[in-house]
Amino acid sequence: MICRVTSVTRSRPPHITLANLQATGLLKPSVVRLDRLVTAEKTIFIRRISVLSPADLAAVRSAWNAHIHT
Repeated sequence: MICRVTSVTRSRPPHITLANLQATGLLKPSVVRLDRLVTAEKTIFIRRISVLSPADLAAVRSAWNAHIHT
């Protein structure tokens, strides 16, 4: 499962603003949009663009858990 990460920073639930931009390697402040999920075969990916910091990953997991349990 994949969620959209965008530099359009309209922060509202269930969007998570990435706090550690430098660790991700992204060029602009970004948000994870948990309301835009898709599935894809792992074989279609050519390379990894970025990785979330442990703190950002924990924030996304926490927001996802809160979102699905409401």
